Amino acid sequence: MRDYVDRLHRSAIESPSEGVMDCHAGPGQRFFRELFTREWLDKQIYPLFERAEQLAESELIKRRIWREKWGVLFTDLFLNVQRGRDIVPDASERGYTRQIPSREAYYRISELLRLTRILGRNWAVEPRLRYTLSAIIGFEPTRTPWWECPQVQQLMEYPQRAYEQEMKAFSEEEVAWRIIRLESPHLIADIVPALGGRIWRLYSKGMKQDLFWRGTLEWRLLQGGHRADYYLNFGGYEEYAGERFASPGWSERYECTVSPDKRSATLSANLPNGLQLTRVVTLSPDEAAVEIETRLTNRSTQAVSGVVLRTHPQFRLSGNSEGLQLLLKAADGGWKQIPARSETFLNGADLPAGAWGIASKARGITILNEFDPSQVRQCYLYVGPEFANLELFSHAKTLAPGESLTLKHRYMVR
Repeated sequence: MRDYVDRLHRSAIESPSEGVMDCHAGPGQRFFRELFTREWLDKQIYPLFERAEQLAESELIKRRIWREKWGVLFTDLFLNVQRGRDIVPDASERGYTRQIPSREAYYRISELLRLTRILGRNWAVEPRLRYTLSAIIGFEPTRTPWWECPQVQQLMEYPQRAYEQEMKAFSEEEVAWRIIRLESPHLIADIVPALGGRIWRLYSKGMKQDLFWRGTLEWRLLQGGHRADYYLNFGGYEEYAGERFASPGWSERYECTVSPDKRSATLSANLPNGLQLTRVVTLSPDEAAVEIETRLTNRSTQAVSGVVLRTHPQFRLSGNSEGLQLLLKAADGGWKQIPARSETFLNGADLPAGAWGIASKARGITILNEFDPSQVRQCYLYVGPEFANLELFSHAKTLAPGESLTLKHRYMVR
């Protein structure tokens, strides 16, 4: 263990990272990301722990070794495995890669769980952030205490069997069942009903490129859904039933039906504020365009005030070196073009006359957004380092029981 401490200390001294081993920064800090390489762990650190356990002369010494090893295992798995069962965006025609931990990682997970129980550690690693070991193992225990869950028991006792079953469960067929594909001669749209009914991918066949910025989809969230009080940026196109960012609508599980021609999908979810959100996504057969019609209906027995629909697309256009231009349609039908700033609010007399967009000369792409001016109160543009948002805000309305608010618009790619 002295060798382990010396190597860790030497690495800390030699590290170029600022805030080396900051106790408040957690295992995701740069120091650990740079230090905890597979080679460093497998060839230097884990052999030292194995040797120390063999030389331990008492249960007390073993437990001291295990306490330190638990921290190394957790950091290793946090950095290298916790997002292992993921759907990772890529540039292929399919649009993603299925990523799963290695067989060796399952053995490390097994050991972490066994040490967690032996040492009496809590399942919740960071209760304030609701971060638990479920993020490491990929599922929630079905029993209390957690070690009585059959799936956890198998992972602890038979990691090889758990790995083989996970490989089978995480099949291409299972993933395709949870990611709904719409297709036209011009576009491909991948919809994820379990995570806000979002359009996760919009792909231009003619340009051979993705139009949306996309985040990684965690397999466990595709299976079980995600809670609304902790925002995760999965990317694509999502909507909010409210004025504020991340209002209800972005994380709920939606029911989904697809048209026979597979160009249209209808999604529906009951929101916690008593509203039902129904969205119809349709790909045009004649051009590279997608139409989105969303309706919020008050299904409660009381009036709901301040009802607003807000769109939130994340287009793969950034402000770094793209030379982005904001396009605004005037009342006479002409177009005005101005440099796109980081944030632009358009309302009142400045509201575009039913269409606006963003153009990148560097990439040779223009995204136009057409809408009914009578349904829209405000347009909002945000340009960041990775994506650009072209957002629409509906008028605020009080909905009596049974009443609805509708927003219909479409995106065109040129």
